[in-house]
Amino acid sequence: MIQYKGKTKEKTANGINYTVLYTGTQAECEATQASMTINSTDATFGRLESATVSQDTGPIYILTLKYTTAGYGGSGYDVTPPSTVVGAKSRTLDCTMISTPLEQHPSYLLNWNHYLAAKVAVGGTKPAPTDYAWWTTAGATFTLTAAQAETYMILDSPSVPVEPNTGYTWVVVENPTKPGVTSYDEVSYTMTILTRARNYEAAETSAAAKANRIYTNAMVGSSFTGGSWKCDHAGVRWDGEYWIVTLTFSYSARGWDRTLYPLDGASI
Repeated sequence: MIQYKGKTKEKTANGINYTVLYTGTQAECEATQASMTINSTDATFGRLESATVSQDTGPIYILTLKYTTAGYGGSGYDVTPPSTVVGAKSRTLDCTMISTPLEQHPSYLLNWNHYLAAKVAVGGTKPAPTDYAWWTTAGATFTLTAAQAETYMILDSPSVPVEPNTGYTWVVVENPTKPGVTSYDEVSYTMTILTRARNYEAAETSAAAKANRIYTNAMVGSSFTGGSWKCDHAGVRWDGEYWIVTLTFSYSARGWDRTLYPLDGASI
């Protein structure tokens, strides 16, 4: 049973901490201690941080349970903590921006950074935009048909070809909508995970087996619904207790090329 004056509530900058004391025989306290799961949550007190059995007076023992609500459940909190020091709990996600060629943008259009020229009779008028309405939606894979190529030309610069003595001239009819833009910022994600091994050989084998291989999204958050990850770094170090394997994965929204890198078949 709970000891008289056996509840303590402490408010800190990180949340509410509870200490609950139970009294009983040594066997009762130790049996209850064995049944408790560290990091489990209680609807009232929060996440269980520790369960300690100590002797009080004579045959009376005390079971001390310490809880916290620092974002881990209880008292209106509903965040689920990771369960281990390495593995899931060790995951860190970094986000940076990388400069990517404009042509790789998923919404890329040729009119962003190209000129459209038309072949017009000398002294004649330029074609109307409705004559080349396809220019507003032409994407990265667009190519002119044979008929279009007789009248239109897609250029990287405003310099048009010269065709003397033909009665025709090339003129620019459309300028780029994003002049001077050659790249855009794309989000680059890296995730680092720590795992541990009991000997160097096992750690080395684990690191070598994962390096430069492609992995799926099954164990990451719902932000990553497509693409894949590749292990770009794998290292081994000793932390005084275990051999720690550090794995860093890089995310590709378009998916890593499986003809260049092997697919592990597992999730990170």
